[in-house]
Amino acid sequence: MILADVMDEVSTVLAQVTGLRVQAYPASTITPPAGVVNYPVAPGIRYHQTYGRGETSYPDVEVTLVTSRVTDRSARDQASAWCSDTGDQSVVDRLEAHTWTSCDDVTVVAAEFETVTIGGTDYLGVIFHLSITGPGNT
Repeated sequence: MILADVMDEVSTVLAQVTGLRVQAYPASTITPPAGVVNYPVAPGIRYHQTYGRGETSYPDVEVTLVTSRVTDRSARDQASAWCSDTGDQSVVDRLEAHTWTSCDDVTVVAAEFETVTIGGTDYLGVIFHLSITGPGNT
């Protein structure tokens, strides 16, 4: 499993959400509504997860989506659609229904909210935590 390929494919799948611009790597600037696929966070990359080096995993890859101003009702509505279990705006539905080629499986395990400041304006951000597994070096 190649990290860059996985990040690219996650970005491509999320770009199918109407109106969402997604970067496949951390970006210096974004224009909401936008998303960024980040590098795996602790515990990082796990190798040799099954017998014979058969599986590699990224237990926590964060994807940050940013909507409008944190005080706008539309921000709440957009974040709600992204966090829904189903629907054309659902991050969970998009990622978990996709047939992956860069890895074996992507599971959305959690979402949390934070204020993201861009150019002095506070935007509502949703951080999705993904668990990703794929083939190891067998």
